[in-house]
Amino acid sequence: MPVTPQAIQELLERLEASRQSRLRAWECLQRLRVALTQHGRMEIPLAAPKTFDVEGQILETNLTSALRDRNRALGDLYRTARRFQCMVPREDEPDERAAARAAMLAALERAGNLLR
Repeated sequence: MPVTPQAIQELLERLEASRQSRLRAWECLQRLRVALTQHGRMEIPLAAPKTFDVEGQILETNLTSALRDRNRALGDLYRTARRFQCMVPREDEPDERAAARAAMLAALERAGNLLR
């Protein structure tokens, strides 16, 4: 295949398109980092070698952790509220009702912390 000025120009255009694509992908990862930091309320360490693989792994690990924590808090809230609901009409077990109330307040606090 002969090397023509047109072939060189096409190669340069493909290289520039590839570079622009990588820049957009990196910017997207950084927007995900900001969203996780703000909404997941966590500090995310910077990637030591600044690569897509390392950055992606860091973000994946932190996203998984944030979702796990949120699901755990919401699950606790649901179970505790159900437990409390079952106990509300009963007047004969004040000690159990107090324990259910304390558990519900703690679950509400954890869920509330995730929503702030």
